[in-house]
Amino acid sequence: MNRKPVANASGWADPNWQAAAQRALAASVAALNSPAGEPGRAYLIGRGILPEVWQAWRLGYDSATFDPRQARRRPAIVLPWHGPQGLTALKYRFLDSQGRQDRFSQRRGGQQLLFGGHLLGQRHDTLVLCEGELNAVSIWQAVHALGSTAVDVVSFGSQGAATSAAVLAVAQPYRRIILWADETAPVRACLAALGSRAFGLKSPTTGADPPLKLDANALLQRGLLGDLLNRALSRFQVGAQAPGPAPGAQAQPEPEPETPQGPARPAPSSPATAAAATIADHSRGCVTRMSVPSTSLSVRLYFCWFSRFRSATLLSI
Repeated sequence: MNRKPVANASGWADPNWQAAAQRALAASVAALNSPAGEPGRAYLIGRGILPEVWQAWRLGYDSATFDPRQARRRPAIVLPWHGPQGLTALKYRFLDSQGRQDRFSQRRGGQQLLFGGHLLGQRHDTLVLCEGELNAVSIWQAVHALGSTAVDVVSFGSQGAATSAAVLAVAQPYRRIILWADETAPVRACLAALGSRAFGLKSPTTGADPPLKLDANALLQRGLLGDLLNRALSRFQVGAQAPGPAPGAQAQPEPEPETPQGPARPAPSSPATAAAATIADHSRGCVTRMSVPSTSLSVRLYFCWFSRFRSATLLSI
């Protein structure tokens, strides 16, 4: 799905907007973790998201978000977007949607730049760019369950925003980049801008007729996301082990990781680190414990190397 980014209507950089949006976000985060937030928690748990993860991503819940399109108040998950200067948008995912056209809204004056920007570390090793907020949350949950501490995850929202200035700027310092998107044109444009350090990952599909596309969150719910990401990261020798050249490789080995410009992750007392530690303790089972009979799901994974717009490697799960 190609959702157009919402333009900056009045100015998220305005101090008054910031103060009001920060208050609204804090209230929604508190609400999600209160008895009144049970509908929001049930929705996220149903999508396979762990409490420690939604807390690290600062997801919230508002039982009465005003929807200007329908001129009524509706329950919604609150999704905070960030940029280099901090909070830039509050997006709402309504829980009572009847179709694709009435699922989302946004606080007036916001601009969707980067979802997950507040969790970016300083290591600048591997970055996963993807479409959709819950896909980003799912990937972050899964890579932490694999034990990786060298992978950052950001969503650019709609695939049309893959080449936005904010996305290209945040990707610039990373040594290795995975772009998970399904529309060929924006993927090629983005990867052409990123160069040979990036490759594209296309969502696998089932063997059903017609095929069913499985995005990151759908794979998380089916217990397949961890294995897929482990294979993708193995392209870069990134995963539970520290990145480095493949044993016995005859080709030019990859350089050692650059000297970090700061801590690889926030201090041990930070929410992100606490979440990562908890996920490592018990989320591995959440990612892999779901049993899917091989006869009911035929999944193919495409790694598309677009640096020359030619070759593609097909792996099967």
